[in-house]
Amino acid sequence: MNLKIGENSKLMGKILDEKVIFCAGPWLEVSRQNIIISDERLIKDYYKINQPSYPSITEVEPVEKVFCNYRCSHRARRNTLTLPG
Repeated sequence: MNLKIGENSKLMGKILDEKVIFCAGPWLEVSRQNIIISDERLIKDYYKINQPSYPSITEVEPVEKVFCNYRCSHRARRNTLTLPG
């Protein structure tokens, strides 16, 4: 699969409905979704956490490499790089 960072993917599926079930000001919101993923399976009660963007700090290995996870993120609705842990 040759997906690029930030690229939307068909793997994300389609959101059928979404309901906010918890809200704590601008810092945290939890919603429950029903989604259909790319192979047409229905996923009920997919919980999504919304938070504002914030910086993350990580240790750099002595060989000056930073390890990242490349993943298809339903929450972000795109392909992302994340820090492990």
